[in-house]
Amino acid sequence: MNSNRLPAFAVLILLGCVALPGCVERELFIDSDPPGAMVFVDGVARETTPLSLPFDFYGERKIELRLADHRVHRQQIDLNPPWYMIFPLDFFSEVLIPFTFVDSHPFEIELEEIPNDAFEDQDEILERARAMREST
Repeated sequence: MNSNRLPAFAVLILLGCVALPGCVERELFIDSDPPGAMVFVDGVARETTPLSLPFDFYGERKIELRLADHRVHRQQIDLNPPWYMIFPLDFFSEVLIPFTFVDSHPFEIELEEIPNDAFEDQDEILERARAMREST
């Protein structure tokens, strides 16, 4: 009689594991100082900072931030997997463990303001450009 109950109990545990699969939520979080910069990830326009962006795959990403009166910020970032997402442990964290892992990758970027005097000598710059064009 006990031998029949043990397999039934094992089947219930197995069904419980299948019914409550694990999950990993991956998030790229980008913030800027000052906030409100337009974010481009791998050349695709997203939203403005602060931005929380879910992703599926680890690896290199190219990010670009643009904000008026500030220099464009370009950076290549590496999204490396945590220890529980390395094979073969990823099977347990994605499928068997019945709760959610949150893998957050935060990036805080300080944008450099363009000084106002950078635009004052525009006529001089245009004149030098004309002279260089004529000399070639």
